[in-house]
Amino acid sequence: MSKLQVLDLSSNLLTGVVPSLGSLANLSVLLLGDNKLEADNWAFLTSLTNCTQLLILSVDGNILNGSLPKAVGKLSTKLQRLSFGRNQISGNIPAEIGKLVSLALLDMGQNMLSGQIPPS
Repeated sequence: MSKLQVLDLSSNLLTGVVPSLGSLANLSVLLLGDNKLEADNWAFLTSLTNCTQLLILSVDGNILNGSLPKAVGKLSTKLQRLSFGRNQISGNIPAEIGKLVSLALLDMGQNMLSGQIPPS
């Protein structure tokens, strides 16, 4: 599946930890929303830093919990849409999210975030 560009597994009954998908170097769209997926130690997010073509990442409507790691700022600079809404994410929004210079949509609604909103 090394040539895979779009992976849409949204709105299923998938459970467990989101796997590391960083070996999918050509991945541009990853849609995993509306399942029952967990983050565990957020290793999946760190692995996605290898996906330099990633434009859309949607993991909304799952049961991801804990704090969003600073590695979110190391995702593709081409990333345009990032959706983590309707999960159980807590803590601050990492300032590193400001490094996503192409980001046009950031959905973090309906979580348990606290602290200040990063300036950029």
